[in-house]
Formats: sequence, C-alpha cells, structure tokens
Amino acid sequence: MRKNTDALRTDTFDVVHLDPERCIMAYKRWNGAGSVAVVVAHLKDEFGGKVTIPNWPGDGKWHEYINNYDVEASGGTLTDSLAESEVKIYLKAG
Repeated sequence: MRKNTDALRTDTFDVVHLDPERCIMAYKRWNGAGSVAVVVAHLKDEFGGKVTIPNWPGDGKWHEYINNYDVEASGGTLTDSLAESEVKIYLKAG
C-alpha cells in the first residue's frame, strides 16, 4: 500500500480529529498532486460504534483500504463505525 499510494511517501502529516473521551484520532497524509490518505484509529478496547469525523479533507467517494469498501464524505465530515481497537485507512477515490 505504501509503495502504491503517493500520499504515504511524503513527510506531510496533519491531525484532523481528536476525541480523547472515545480515544479516537484521525490524521491525513497527502502530496501536492492530489493523493490523500486519512488514517482513523480507535485506541480503546471497546466497541467504538458510529463515529463522525469533522474537518474531513474532501467531499465525495473515499475507499476504505483494509476492509475494502467505499464511503461518501459530505459537508466536510465522514461517518463510519469502528470496532474495538480498530484502524481504518481511507484513500481519496478517483
């Protein structure tokens, strides 16, 4: 994945969401050519359930790499669900 995703081969890093109560964080990596990846980590050994991430770096279709499905972001937010101690990696589709 790292070799095939330009955003993961740069030094750019920006935290886009922190939820200390639920132990959820999201950060993005990107390059100047439009490749964007967002990592969402649930760092608690409890079911995370529905999570809404504000400050999402782009509306439209995103591909969740680990579980292989697409999700839509709109209005600068992405909503998904997280299991216990789960990490998801979203790549900007298109």
